[in-house]
Amino acid sequence: MQIIKFASVGSVGFLVDSVTLLLLNMVMSLELARFVSFWLAASTNWWMNRHWTFSAAGFTLDKFRFSAPSRAIWREWLKFLMSSVVGFIPNMLCYLYLINTYAVAREMPVISLIPGILIGMLFNFLLSKYWVFKAT
Repeated sequence: MQIIKFASVGSVGFLVDSVTLLLLNMVMSLELARFVSFWLAASTNWWMNRHWTFSAAGFTLDKFRFSAPSRAIWREWLKFLMSSVVGFIPNMLCYLYLINTYAVAREMPVISLIPGILIGMLFNFLLSKYWVFKAT
């Protein structure tokens, strides 16, 4: 069940990533736009995974209360981002290869996101489950 939730969160992250990429591409290069869109999507995924995928209590509306974040939350977010980097490296290499090799990939950059995202998903799930969110 967790892997399905993780993949669902990843789908939301994909939407955040795609929309951000397309909007930022209007004002910056595809490469820079991809870098920024990844980090925004990864932060969104961390929040959703924390409160839904790996939360014993499940997702509730009281999760929307924003209080002063503790050091543990910042540490967890940084661990999630670090684990995301592991998946980001082949993800970005695949993306760069596709947009620099195929004209159609450059014209439709969102299509070029898909292979890289799939490459990193399983490894990122295992890191999230056994390292980032292991105490929850």
